[in-house]
Amino acid sequence: MESPLKLLLIGSLISLISAIIGIILQYVLNMRRMLHESKLHPSHILYDKQIEFLDALSPLFDELNGYITRIDVWLWEKGEKAKAEVEQAVKNTSCLGNLQQLIQRYYLYLPSELLDRLNRLESECWSLSNRPDLDKTYTCINLLFETQNAVREFLGVDKLSQDLMKAIGRKPLKVEKEDSN
Repeated sequence: MESPLKLLLIGSLISLISAIIGIILQYVLNMRRMLHESKLHPSHILYDKQIEFLDALSPLFDELNGYITRIDVWLWEKGEKAKAEVEQAVKNTSCLGNLQQLIQRYYLYLPSELLDRLNRLESECWSLSNRPDLDKTYTCINLLFETQNAVREFLGVDKLSQDLMKAIGRKPLKVEKEDSN
């Protein structure tokens, strides 16, 4: 009788020890998973906010382009109708207000270089709205293109395009930067 009782106790003890080890192991693994997720959570939030920003910025670029271009086209024209159209175009600053609101809403999530470009673009466009002239339209449209290129660089689209060209067996086109000399 002692022998089956000892075996039963030993079996129960082994089951108890394995259950305790399983619980401890599960606790340790859950803690490591939670620690890992807590480290990743801020980067997920940052990524999501940047994507929200870029989704809102894309159609705004089209509006800004239309705003600047309309002023530019009517500045080339002569006459009273052209002056009236310039005045009307300059007053339609809703896209500038939208850009300003967008920057204010997402400035915490953007890299400083991109933020500086956006602020400079906004500033120059407001300057254009106050005193429209052809030089300012050229400045604004160039800043718009530079900002769009900075966004593409931020997204890594140029790098992606080069990798795609390599993948299909073609040499990627090299983009030469202008010398400032």
